[in-house]
Amino acid sequence: MNPHPHIWLASSSPRRKQLLERAGYECSVCPPTVNDGVLNPGNVSPTEWVMALAYLKAANVARNESTLMHAGNSLFLGADTVC
Repeated sequence: MNPHPHIWLASSSPRRKQLLERAGYECSVCPPTVNDGVLNPGNVSPTEWVMALAYLKAANVARNESTLMHAGNSLFLGADTVC
């Protein structure tokens, strides 16, 4: 039995999946349904906004019914980028 949690990657970025796999992790890609284009960051720093978006994306995937059926020993990983 694998002692490591299964990683659910809340991202559609092929590069993020590739980075995880190169580091030796297996993961499933499950793009979030969060539309960050309609969200307003308010008065927070870019760093805080990126962390908030990453959290929202991971939480969105974690609440997804299809991932919950297979969650078990799972880790939900969200990510975002500032340009």
